[in-house]
Amino acid sequence: MENERASKPKSSLLIIVAVVVLILIAVLVARSLLTTSLGSDRHSRLWLMMGYDAARTNYNFLETTEPPLKQEKAFGLGSNSSSENTATTIFAADEDNIYLLSYSSSSAKDKKAENKIEAFDLETGKRKWRFSGGSMLGLGAVEDEHIYCVSTEPNVVFAIDVSTGKKVWQSKLADKGAAQQYYVPVVRRGIVYAVSENSELFALDGKTGKKRWVFSEIPVAGSPAVSGGLVYSVTKDGRVLALDAASGEQKWIVGAPNWTSLLNPAVGNGQVCLVDRDRRKATDTMIAIDARNGEMLWQSKIEPNVIINGFCIGKEKVFISLGEFKKAKPESRYQGKVFAVSSKNGKRLWKKETWGMPAFLVGAQDTLYVSSSKVWRGVNGRLHVEGGSIFAFSMDTGKEIEEYKVVRKKSGYEGTYFQPPLLISNGKLLAHDVVNNTVYVFAEEP
Repeated sequence: MENERASKPKSSLLIIVAVVVLILIAVLVARSLLTTSLGSDRHSRLWLMMGYDAARTNYNFLETTEPPLKQEKAFGLGSNSSSENTATTIFAADEDNIYLLSYSSSSAKDKKAENKIEAFDLETGKRKWRFSGGSMLGLGAVEDEHIYCVSTEPNVVFAIDVSTGKKVWQSKLADKGAAQQYYVPVVRRGIVYAVSENSELFALDGKTGKKRWVFSEIPVAGSPAVSGGLVYSVTKDGRVLALDAASGEQKWIVGAPNWTSLLNPAVGNGQVCLVDRDRRKATDTMIAIDARNGEMLWQSKIEPNVIINGFCIGKEKVFISLGEFKKAKPESRYQGKVFAVSSKNGKRLWKKETWGMPAFLVGAQDTLYVSSSKVWRGVNGRLHVEGGSIFAFSMDTGKEIEEYKVVRKKSGYEGTYFQPPLLISNGKLLAHDVVNNTVYVFAEEP
């Protein structure tokens, strides 16, 4: 009897331990599945490429940056960008650095003008290194120890060491082409995806630059998006293409008679989202396609002379910024809108008029951050800019929560990105005043 009584507590203890182990396993599996379903990488809290991730969602799923935010610091990034020959934009950040593209606005005509990628220390604002890659060097994507960027003179992909700025390898995409256009590459799990001047889609090994595969059956354009084992791209004849990310095998291709000029795709909530820009009718249309099979899900047509400046794919919603150029006048306070639509059917959930003309949208947790400047063209045709602010909106209701003013200069020049570029990385909101080449760092209040 005593042995039986003694064995019962041991059995109970074993059962409890087994249950705890099963729960831990279930949590780890669920977390793994969640990470896979969201398309997040190991550096999931860091902003490592334009669009945040390889899916180009502009939404940081695992970040928790929420208002109230306080300005932590502001620092200049080298030379002033207010000259008419130079422009800058931030495009990525990690725990230690922020990465900037500096380029000549005349680089397409002046082959001697060099574009540069630079790394600045996030604590001190001091430049760590500078990489020059020819007259037509574009924005890059970061993964692990490398930045990957594309140039057209020559048309190659560069791999740059993030610590030193030294070139690790370069891989030729095409012989000299006629387009002189560079498309932002994306990198996912050690594979770099880039489009050449010859409209071919390359998959390159991120460590060596060796070609994994090349898709050349149908000419493609723009920057691709990668999610769920597929690579999505638009074709030059106005269709959407899905390829197997590992092999380059074509999975599906779709088009529609009313599509005219498709912009870069983004993937979220099981959908491929992109903008169709009908320049002849000055009308934009938001399109959502089933990411698995290319089936059309919904389309949302915007009124004429109103342009989609940006969009962000969050949880079950798509957020869109609109610029209304008919209101682009110095006396106009509101020159655009931000609105949310349902990912399921494209139905509008809320709409908010915004000071200035909203552009960049980035999201984290339940907050949408929008950059906006007042913009108009003077009688001499010159572009004018009045200030620049970041607005924080509730993703659920569209309620404006906070405003952060980051651009105080009252005039800009044509050729700059006049709305402040935004990043959400490692618990901070980073905003770039491109007129004075200054980065503002906002963080949650202690």
